[in-house]
Amino acid sequence: MTLAHKHKQTYPNIKKLIKEAIEAATWRGHELGKFEHGVMNSYPGGKYVYAECIYCSKWVQCEENPSPNSIDIGGPAIAVGCKERIEN
Repeated sequence: MTLAHKHKQTYPNIKKLIKEAIEAATWRGHELGKFEHGVMNSYPGGKYVYAECIYCSKWVQCEENPSPNSIDIGGPAIAVGCKERIEN
């Protein structure tokens, strides 16, 4: 099994999480830029995608396989409104 094939098997729902993150951030007034891939070494399987609001730089990240004490979608872009867009 190739690494690409394994990645598709392990993370088939990342697009669904990205869609949910975009919806939540948009509801808060954010406009997210392009989602990028990242890796954290603090826990096994630490792969995630993240994006920042183009106006205020608040971010959101999606982890399809979060650690036991983590969440699949999180970040300030889904927790608080976009202050830059609200004020301008």
